[in-house]
This record gives sequence, C-alpha cells and structure tokens, in this order.
Amino acid sequence: MDTQFEDVDHVDEERVALQEDVSAERDEVMDTQFEDDDHVDLLNASVNYNASEREPQTTTDDLDGIINDDSPILETPEIQETLVAEEPLSTSVVEKEPVTYTLLPTGSKFGKPIVVGSDGYAYSMLKNGGHVWRCSQIGKLHKCQAKVTSLGDKYQKNTTLHVYPADPSLLYKKELSAKIKAHGSQHVYQSARDIATTSLNDRGQRPNLPKVVNLTRTANRQRQLLRPLHHLI
Repeated sequence: MDTQFEDVDHVDEERVALQEDVSAERDEVMDTQFEDDDHVDLLNASVNYNASEREPQTTTDDLDGIINDDSPILETPEIQETLVAEEPLSTSVVEKEPVTYTLLPTGSKFGKPIVVGSDGYAYSMLKNGGHVWRCSQIGKLHKCQAKVTSLGDKYQKNTTLHVYPADPSLLYKKELSAKIKAHGSQHVYQSARDIATTSLNDRGQRPNLPKVVNLTRTANRQRQLLRPLHHLI
C-alpha cells in the first residue's frame, strides 16, 4: 500500500511539473507574440510619421487664403477688327483742256510764220496753200504727218497722231526766240549775251529751256547783216 501511494504521488508530481512546463512555454509564446505586435506597431507609426513630413498639409487658413484671394485677374484683351469702308470710285471724268494755237509771224528758225499749239507741237505752212500747216518736226527717219487746218483765227487738227513726244515749253521757247531776234534788230550795238540773259528773266520753272549761249548765237545771226562795216565810221 505504501508503495502504491508513493507511485500515485510520483505520477501527480510529474503531471504538475508537465503542466507547469506547458504553462511556461505558453507564456513564452504569448510574450513573443506581444513583442512582435509591438514591433509592427512601431514600424507603422514610423512610416506614417515620415509620410506626414513629406506631404504638405493644407490647413484651413491656407484654404481661406486661396478662396478669399482678391487679387485682380488679368484678362487678355479682345482683338477687335474694324472694317475700313472702301472709298467709292469717282465717277467724275476729267475733261481734257482744249488745245489753243498761237500764230508767230517770225517764229520759225528762218523767220517764217509758225503755228504753235498749247499741247507742245509746232506747225509750219505748206507751200501749196496758206491754210494747211504741217508738223514742223521733220527727221531723216520719221516724218510727222500731223496737220492743222486754219480758217481765220480758228484751227482744226487732223486725226493723225504725232510720232514724237511733245515739248511743254515749246511755245515759250518760240516766243523767246522771236523776241530776241526783234530786240537784236532794234539794238544793233547791244551785247547779244545781255539780250539773251535779259530775255530769260521771266523763264520761271519751265523745263527744257535753251542755254544762254544758244540764245546769244540767235541774236548775233539775226543782226549780223544789219551791222555796218564799222560802227565808229
């Protein structure tokens, strides 16, 4: 009996020791699990903290500043197109001034009658009649066939066009040449150059005028036959 009781006590002691070992292992496992959970919580907290430092946080004051910004908004000005009305074409017709003709009894180079038109052309008398005037421009290659018919103080040009350009100063030059010839004939002893220079005082702004030296020759040729052999005799 004593031996049997000793065996039972021995079994109970082993059972208690085994239960204590199991409880100790269980506590050790639980402590290890708690430590792992705490480590995970610390890692999550660290990650959240770093993320909060990297991302800018917008506060309510910042939002109010954005919403209540009263700074003026620059607007791009609109480009306005203005249509310019075209000016109406003029319906008025510029009337061409009629050509007038002037008879110069000694207007030609040899002191013959000549008719000068205001359009810049001159006409000399034909031999076979006294009422037909042919263009005085006669060249070796071109012979102008433009003619003017006179009836009293009226002149009528034919339809033939001139073959050379007009000279706007032609009438003035012909009148100037006739005046120099007449003045030279009356003042035989006056300097021909003085006569030419004085005659050009009213030349104005006319283009294509003769030179003084050419007018001087004209005066000398006109009066050379009128001079005596020596004016002191």
